[in-house]
Amino acid sequence: MGGRGERFGRHLRLLKPVEYRRVFANPVRSSDGSFTVLARANELGYPRLGLAIARKQLSTAVARNRVKRAVRESFRRHRR
Repeated sequence: MGGRGERFGRHLRLLKPVEYRRVFANPVRSSDGSFTVLARANELGYPRLGLAIARKQLSTAVARNRVKRAVRESFRRHRR
């Protein structure tokens, strides 16, 4: 199984409302039929991830959480 280097620690997440506001204020956008990704450069030297899924898009918490888990796992595995 994986080691410590493969974890998705708190330092890799957007946690505070102010961090989300910065991204929403001046994002670089990319989208397809399923996702819209908002990105913003940081000075940390590593990427961070924050997820916001509207209830309008996926009405049940189970569905939203399933998508969040899949996206977090993909980010964790491919964050290099």
